[in-house]
Amino acid sequence: MWVARAHEKTVRAKRSRYQIMAEIMQDCLLPRCKTHIMYKGNMSFTQINAYLNMLISLGMLSQADGKYETTDRGRQFISAYNSLGEIMGKPAPLL
Repeated sequence: MWVARAHEKTVRAKRSRYQIMAEIMQDCLLPRCKTHIMYKGNMSFTQINAYLNMLISLGMLSQADGKYETTDRGRQFISAYNSLGEIMGKPAPLL
């Protein structure tokens, strides 16, 4: 029988900036509030604000009535991100 030990930590690879951006935009294919995006992405308030502001300034997200939604440009990014993953031989995690 396998027993987990408290001192053993699970090794988890860090997400890249591009992966985080793609995950946020994937989640926002339907309009989402900031809190939902923050919890789903496992990010702090400071982190989510920085990413949302950056994605809005790049034209990849739009904001209306406190909800964020992926734009056509953001959809293109998701598609390109997934294509790159396929080229690199990694399974595409999105879409």
